[in-house]
This record gives sequence, C-alpha cells and structure tokens, in this order.
Amino acid sequence: MSLNIGWKTRPTRYELLKLREQQKLAKRAHDLLEDKYRMLNLEAKSIKNTLLPFEKQLDSELGKSYRAFFRAVMHSGLKNMELAAKSTKANDNIKVRWERVHGLTLPNIKPKIERRNPLKRGYGLSNTSAAIDDAAESAEQTVILLVTVSELRNTLRALQREVERTRIRVFALEKVLLPYLDQEIKTIEIKLEERERERHTVWRLIKQNRGDSTNI
Repeated sequence: MSLNIGWKTRPTRYELLKLREQQKLAKRAHDLLEDKYRMLNLEAKSIKNTLLPFEKQLDSELGKSYRAFFRAVMHSGLKNMELAAKSTKANDNIKVRWERVHGLTLPNIKPKIERRNPLKRGYGLSNTSAAIDDAAESAEQTVILLVTVSELRNTLRALQREVERTRIRVFALEKVLLPYLDQEIKTIEIKLEERERERHTVWRLIKQNRGDSTNI
C-alpha cells in the first residue's frame, strides 16, 4: 500500500475507490496487528513469570558454588583443585532447536549436562575430597541453570523487541494512516457531491433555457 501523505489527492471517483480499498486493507492490518500485539504481550508476561524463579534459583546457586569452591580450596588446596579440574571430563552438552513463536524464530536450548558422581567426572579419588565433590556438583547445577536462564532471557528480549515494533506499527495506523485516509475520503466525497449538485443545477438551467426558447 503506497500513499503520498501530504500530497493533494485528485477528487475523482477512481481515487475515491482506491482510497476506500486502502482504508479497508489498513483496518484489516490494524486488527491483525492488534491481535498480534496482545498475543506477544501475553507470551512475554508468561516468559517473564517463568524466568523470575529461575533467576532467584540461579542467584542462590551461584552463592552456593562460590562458597563450595572456597571450602574446597581451603580443605584440599589450590593445586589439588587444579588437578581435579584438568582431569574432569567435559560435561557441557546442550541441544538447540529453532521454534516459531508468533512469527519469531527463537532458539530452544535444553542443557544435556549430567549430574555426575566423582568417578563419572573422571578425576581420581586419592587426591580429592568431599569438598571438591560438593564444589563440582554445585558447579554442574549452576551451569544447568545458566543455560535455562540464558534461553529465557533471550526469548524475553526478542519478544519485547517485537512487542515494541508491533506497538509502533499499530500506533502509526491508528494515529497517522487511518485518520489520513478518513479525511481524504471525506474530502473527495464532499467535492464529488458539490460537483453533482453543480451538474444538476446546470442541467436545470439548460432545461429552463430550452423551455424559454420554445415559448418565444
């Protein structure tokens, strides 16, 4: 739909039909965008409500991880901590698939991180302690929560950006395009009515003149 807002529209029936069609399309677009805006808002609020408890849990788990790490350092020494870290098998698998949410393509990230015992982690038991095990377990739980929180935050940001873009488009239709079309249609209708009245007046005068000429 292309409009030259600010340029004078020719007051013809053809232009009137074009503007009415554009008005119909604009109203339909407005209704669709309003529906999309409401759905996006609901989805964003739902994601935010889901995110909040995970963020609180992550803050709590981060604190536990730091405390567990320092206890392990104090109990086993930094050297043994480094040896255990170097011997630990990787545990950072995640599964990513893309999903469509109200027209947006968003990543769905699921952590595949295992909650492991010391043997599965790969470091030996001779130079480690229960404090190191506690620190490793807490770190694994923290990483799982980090992945979950990151996915939810990314989804929420994307939804909020789309909400704002949709709000701007709805506002532009409500406050700019639709009022412009309404005014242009009314202006052309008034001018066409004036022309029609003038035409009737001219025909009436012509008939009167013909009648007068036949009576002479």
